[in-house]
Order: sequence, then C-alpha cells, then structure tokens
Amino acid sequence: MIKVDYPPGSVDPVHRHNASTFVYVLEGSIVMQMEGGEKVTLHPGQTFYEDPNGVHLVGRNAGDTTPAKFLVFLVKDKGAPILVPVTKEGGAPPVSLPAQNADLHHTKTTTLNPAQNPKVEHRVHEFLKALNSGGGKPIEALTPAEARKVLVDAQASVPLHLPACDDEEKTITQDGLEVSLTIVRPA
Repeated sequence: MIKVDYPPGSVDPVHRHNASTFVYVLEGSIVMQMEGGEKVTLHPGQTFYEDPNGVHLVGRNAGDTTPAKFLVFLVKDKGAPILVPVTKEGGAPPVSLPAQNADLHHTKTTTLNPAQNPKVEHRVHEFLKALNSGGGKPIEALTPAEARKVLVDAQASVPLHLPACDDEEKTITQDGLEVSLTIVRPA
C-alpha cells in the first residue's frame, strides 16, 4: 500500500502496474482513465480499479490550485516494480521504484504500514478498519479477485447520506426536435 501526494496540476506518465490496483481518494480530486475506458473524476471516498493488464493513460490532479492525496493498494508479486512506464512502442523494461518515498518526477509516493504508523490519517484508519473487519486473510495475501471483492464490500459498507431531492421529467420541443430532461434539485 502506498500513499500518493499529487501537487496542484501534476500529471503522471502513461504506465501500467502489472498488478490489481485499487485507488481510494483521501483529499482533493483526481482524473483517471484506463486504455479503452472513460475518463473519470474522483473525489474523496471514491475508488478506482486498474486491471493488471491495463494501461493507465490518464492520472492527474484535477485541481490547478489544490493538492490531492490518495491511497493505492497493489496486489502484485513480491519484489515486482510498483509501475512500468509504457511507451508508444508498446512498453519498456520495468522500473523498480524504491519502497520508501519514491519520487516519480512530481508525485511523491510513500509506502505505508498503518499498524506501525500512528500518524496515519483517521480516514485511512476507518477505511482499513472496514477492510479488516471480516477477520479474513490480509489483503496482500488474497488473489486479485478476492482483494477486489473485499474493497468493493468495504466501500459498500460505508453509509452514504444524501440530502432529499425532487426529480421531474420534462420534454422540451424546439424547431421540431424533442429533448427529454430529468431535472434533479434539492428538496
């Protein structure tokens, strides 16, 4: 598990992890896109999954003035590199980043062992508590499919309280064209 700090405006190079990769946003907003997938903007509490065979095309801080922080859980072979840069030719030899305080140009990554680090943020503790509440094997000992299920279940276990809202269906006709709208507003 690593924590990534994105300064304002930072952008990652195209890469892959050769691992099942789970991202959990702590602060700020980040933009992610995998090859063949849609670009998504993630906010605190949201997650993103990277397939072991996938190429990560877009990874950047969505803010130009605010930093972003997120956790990355990598389910990979022991000793395997954290990431592998991808070039237009289709690949490059793996670049093994040091386990502690790796610096990928602008992005600071720090390996975390929350059990031994009293400075881990409370939100990280809450997330890890939910992850470990099942009493099963540690996440690093699970298969990618098992780890994915644990993370999906952990996210689903956190209550989400949304304010009440009113929704209304409306059709607008202009110049012979009809547009159907769903209008959602606070109650």
